[in-house]
Amino acid sequence: MQIDYEKIKEKKNSLQWSMIRMLVLCWLLPLALLALIMLFFMSTKLNGQVENNILSSSDKAVEICQMQMEEARLASRNASYISTIRDSYFSYLKDNDKRKFYNTINQFLAQQYKYNQNFLSTMLIFLDKPHDVYYTYSNAKDATYTSVREFKRVGLAKVLDISENLDTKIEYTNIEGHLYMIRNLVKSNFEPYAVIVMEIDTNSMFKSLKSIWGYEIGQIYMDGEPLLDTVMDDILTEEEFTTTTNSSIYINRESKDYVYEVNKLEEHKFTYVMQLDSNAIIKELDWVTYIGLILLLFMIPLVIMVMAFFNRKVTKPIKALVEASHNITNQKYGYQVAKLSKSYEFDYLANVFNQMSLELQYQFEQIYLEELALRDARIEALQSQINPHFLNNTLEIVNWEARLGGNERVSGMIEALSTMLNATMNRKNKHMITLEEELTYVDSYLYIIKQRFQDKFEIEKNIDEHLLSYQVPRLVIQPIVENAVDHGTSTLRQGKVTISIYEEIDGIVVEVEDSGTLTDEDSRRIAEILKIEGKLSGKLSSETSLSVGIRNVNQRLKIIYGESYGLDIRNNESGHTLSTIRIGKAGRHHNIIQ
Repeated sequence: MQIDYEKIKEKKNSLQWSMIRMLVLCWLLPLALLALIMLFFMSTKLNGQVENNILSSSDKAVEICQMQMEEARLASRNASYISTIRDSYFSYLKDNDKRKFYNTINQFLAQQYKYNQNFLSTMLIFLDKPHDVYYTYSNAKDATYTSVREFKRVGLAKVLDISENLDTKIEYTNIEGHLYMIRNLVKSNFEPYAVIVMEIDTNSMFKSLKSIWGYEIGQIYMDGEPLLDTVMDDILTEEEFTTTTNSSIYINRESKDYVYEVNKLEEHKFTYVMQLDSNAIIKELDWVTYIGLILLLFMIPLVIMVMAFFNRKVTKPIKALVEASHNITNQKYGYQVAKLSKSYEFDYLANVFNQMSLELQYQFEQIYLEELALRDARIEALQSQINPHFLNNTLEIVNWEARLGGNERVSGMIEALSTMLNATMNRKNKHMITLEEELTYVDSYLYIIKQRFQDKFEIEKNIDEHLLSYQVPRLVIQPIVENAVDHGTSTLRQGKVTISIYEEIDGIVVEVEDSGTLTDEDSRRIAEILKIEGKLSGKLSSETSLSVGIRNVNQRLKIIYGESYGLDIRNNESGHTLSTIRIGKAGRHHNIIQ
């Protein structure tokens, strides 16, 4: 049956595209999905780490600011706790020594506040003479009298207004970009007699806020009122302003990132609000994107390399094997595949395919030769007989007459001859028969020989009856038995033939032993006969019919079962001639022959 390779090729998907689909669905997509999942988790984890870093740095920065403010508050209390100002003031009221009073106050202010890094300047105003301002400015901050003059211009009046309702509390106020801390100095009856004002150095007191990761700008509120001269949107609700958090909170409002914290310091609530630089945060996360791009860039050549590898190492060799199989189906037996690849598996497949192709070519050639031989044998059989059917019918008539005449011996010989004639004619055209049927041909031949030699000829059989149903080629035992009889009785006209049949692992063995002995010349001649190759129908003129018989038996067995089977003839340990026939359990083209 001819296989339409092109039609099958149209209906079926090619291995190459199937492998590409499998590669994409089972490797590329899962790998891409896994990479995306990894990037997602990495991005999420990194976002969490960034947020934790921001919150941690914010907590620390706010804590430092609180400590700085508390330090400033304690410093402002020195003006009350140390009695220098109070004593000088009351002494001045008595002696009215203005110079002494001026020197004492300025000296005290310089000692206490000139070198304090949190203050740009410190001013003292006595309420009975509010236009006289006693002051000192920080030497560490390169401050000048300008800050004092600016206070007199824009801050003095507002500070005096605030102090009227201040009592003993501390107040912070922002006046035109200047942050002042205000505190009343009171008499023993808690009546205010002076106001001390410190201009806060915001760069120093709140510089820790700039250490917050991603810090852009910030604002500090006291009880909801801004303290710093920073332009910043109000992003907190009233509830968030008033709810003490004591730790930083990360929020996103109007696509901007913020962190805030609300703490209570004495009777005031301080709210720290810092706007973060979103670009800095995004840049911190950019490396995740870079990793994703690098993975993608590496994945593309990797996919190309894998596809090229499969194409070179798998697809092309398989295509070559398919094309070779296609040639075999087109009866190009013996077609050889070139070296497929350097891999052991495909190299092995190529070698096995080439061996199978050569063996298939050899088998079909041998089958063809055997068919020619069988045809020639039938022609020769027909030519050697005037009319085989007529002869067979004639033998039946003669057998019937012998039985009527009571001559059982002649009748038996005629029946044996008729059986052998039927075997050679092979009317049913069966090449494989049971061992039992094959032995009937042997028995018929031996019956005739026994009638010929009578008591001078002995027959011994050792046959495993379990093997009688075994399938064997037609007429492979009888020619060997005939050769044994001819060889064993050729000299003394008497002899003995022993037939033994037993089973081995890979087949059955038929041994035919005769009482003759092979000479060296006989062994050489038998070896030459068994080695002769060529057409089975060929026949050397010098060969006898028995030589042709054993040669044909040997060749037929090797064609059907392989080179390890066939015929072997040699002397055994007893000095007798032993013919050994090895028959396989399954022929290499048994079904074809059938």
